Amino acid sequence: MKKTIQVFITVCILLGIFFRFYHLDTKIYWLDETFTALRVSGYSAPELVEIIPKNQVLTIQDIQGYYNPSPERPFSDVAQALANNAEHTPLYFVMLRFWREAFGSSVAVTRSLSAVISLLAFPGVYWLCLELFESSITGWMAMGLLAISPFQVLYAQEARQYSLLAVVTLFSSAALLRAIRLQNQSPTWRKLNGYSWGIYAASIALGLYTHLLFALVLFAHGIYVLWLERFRWTRIWKPYLITNLIGCLAFTPWIIVILMNFNAIQNTATWQAESGKPPLSFYLKSWLGNTARQFVDFGLSSDTASLALKLFIPVLLGVVALVIYALYFTQKTTERRTFLFVLTLVVIPWLVLAIPDLVTGSTRSNIQRYIIPTFLGMQLVVAYLLSLQIYSPKQYQANLWKMITIVLFSLGIISCGLSSQSQDWWNKRADAHSLEVTAIVNNSPNALLMTKSHPGMRLGVLSYRLDPKIKVWLLDDDSIQVPKGDEDLFLYDPSPDLMKQIQSVDELALEPVSESKNPRTGLNWLWRLNWV
Repeated sequence: MKKTIQVFITVCILLGIFFRFYHLDTKIYWLDETFTALRVSGYSAPELVEIIPKNQVLTIQDIQGYYNPSPERPFSDVAQALANNAEHTPLYFVMLRFWREAFGSSVAVTRSLSAVISLLAFPGVYWLCLELFESSITGWMAMGLLAISPFQVLYAQEARQYSLLAVVTLFSSAALLRAIRLQNQSPTWRKLNGYSWGIYAASIALGLYTHLLFALVLFAHGIYVLWLERFRWTRIWKPYLITNLIGCLAFTPWIIVILMNFNAIQNTATWQAESGKPPLSFYLKSWLGNTARQFVDFGLSSDTASLALKLFIPVLLGVVALVIYALYFTQKTTERRTFLFVLTLVVIPWLVLAIPDLVTGSTRSNIQRYIIPTFLGMQLVVAYLLSLQIYSPKQYQANLWKMITIVLFSLGIISCGLSSQSQDWWNKRADAHSLEVTAIVNNSPNALLMTKSHPGMRLGVLSYRLDPKIKVWLLDDDSIQVPKGDEDLFLYDPSPDLMKQIQSVDELALEPVSESKNPRTGLNWLWRLNWV
């Protein structure tokens, strides 16, 4: 029976690997990913706004030149661009710079680094399960769930650092548990345990250089050790504190960079709700939906047709109930140290973000990629539950849980299949309008696309889908000039002030041509300009 389960999970792992590399360039290359490309090419967004030519015809190749590595922008420019955005620590971006120099700058190649990194999560979660549950079957189950987790696959196909964050979280957690286990053994083992603490120290530095939110993992680890040792000074504390000190000291250079750019970081941290403090129901729906998306994700969101949402609600609630029961089951059937670890990993990162959200009205805890450790902990307890229950001595109970396991894995595989065929998904919905906009512009035989340059401009997003024949015209804030010629003029993402300026020109008429609207301005994303 164990061999059958391993074959089944091996097939799921292979499917998970396939989905990570299949259609890598199909989904929208959205704004955050273009910022990634910009930084690893040696530019910051404000710098690009300053140097990109205005009031003259540009080609798509001209625009793309700023998003691709070039000898004209050496690594020193990359370092400066990363320092100007110090809230994003540099490890992933440095890796991506070398990756693109070696293999190219296409969307598929750029995203493939995240896909390759995500494969390391399999040995990471297996090792963590051995340390936590001392069970290879649970390790296999966790690898299978992680392989076909819609969320893990989604971010394995995104040019951001979140797959690396998941990998470092798993290895760091396993390294900590191993070091504690050996520290509690005989004096001989304790003398040989220095390398285990060394691995944990290295993982701390790597985690912090991957993302500042890795600090949530370290906080969860600290609460775990404190709770595990019952608030007493034991033999664990000295190596644990020294290890954390070493790991944090290795991060000191970037702390200095953050302090030097603190004002700029504060200006980018705009998490307050724009229309007041959201109701509690807003948070609850988001938290429940994000929990379910670890196992099943059909791409539904709050703007999806109500009937589809109603049909999905029983599935969502069923998955959430399974996670809650898995936590309860783990508490009932494992040692105290095991349950304490998964509880702190699940609860602490989420709680640190959720409490300020509820007080101030911000929405950090609603952003799924920010609480990756929480969702990894959920997958661990579900894997443990399934791996024990399918071998229950009661045949009817074992059959029931085998059916639940098959259904859960099937939902994950179906979710990954649906996502792999889509150009859009919930995590890229902010730029879903680009599909409509580029389709309209590409359909014009002689289009010139005009837009205003600003640090958050989405021209980079459009450039990856616009036909190379399309011409671009960036409007200058100080001197708005509209070219006269035989081109088919389009205006993209205008501000209300820009609309007033253009409408003041008597010879120009504006006509909305896109159905979608910018939720920030309330204006259509794309307009046609006609000379009259």
